Amino acid sequence: MELGASLNFATRDWTIVGIFDAGKTGFSSEIWGDVDQLMQAFRRPVYSSILFRLRDPAGFRNSSSASKPIPIDAGSLSGAGLLP
Repeated sequence: MELGASLNFATRDWTIVGIFDAGKTGFSSEIWGDVDQLMQAFRRPVYSSILFRLRDPAGFRNSSSASKPIPIDAGSLSGAGLLP
């Protein structure tokens, strides 16, 4: 892939406007784009995942708690500028 090239998926052509190197992580296999355009293209009215970084990773020590869902108040994400 190179800048300016096109990809075709979700019945649309998408122009590559940036490339990032995530090293040897799972992010290297992802395609990132504008959330509103992608949600419309895939006919998805909700987020399927959200990624965030903890302010203090030391506060999340117990691996058993890592497997439990963490409730998130979407209103606080919106107020923090993390959601539209």
